[in-house]
Amino acid sequence: MSRCTMPPACTVASAAQIWSTIDLSERQRSRSSQLNHADCYALYWHAHARFREWTPEGNREAIRLCARIEAIEPGNVLVSALAGFCNGVACQAGWADDPAASRAAAVRHLQFALATDPNNVEVLGYAAGTMVSIGGDMRVADRLIDR
Repeated sequence: MSRCTMPPACTVASAAQIWSTIDLSERQRSRSSQLNHADCYALYWHAHARFREWTPEGNREAIRLCARIEAIEPGNVLVSALAGFCNGVACQAGWADDPAASRAAAVRHLQFALATDPNNVEVLGYAAGTMVSIGGDMRVADRLIDR
């Protein structure tokens, strides 16, 4: 069984690179709004809010919400980037029931997001964080953050 071994501080430090005023306000709004099963935008921000709790259950819920969005709207690059990061965090933090599957999901989402929208600042931030959390090439992660 594969196990990610990067320290949690690395993942948290990378996550700090992707904070923004919009991010904060949308997360606050999503916590108080009703979720519509077909409203991918609301589901995305709800997933965002849940993973930012930095708890095993919040992270699992974020992954579930990302999967729901992907079923409704396949190919959503921001959702894929977030799902990759959440799976990487689950792997790294020991929250994944199956670390190898979680790492594989993180890599799959990372590759898709970077191939689809390699200049999107959120994609780059999540991709760098995912690389750190799964023990990827730190030089590549640094280049993503610099972009």
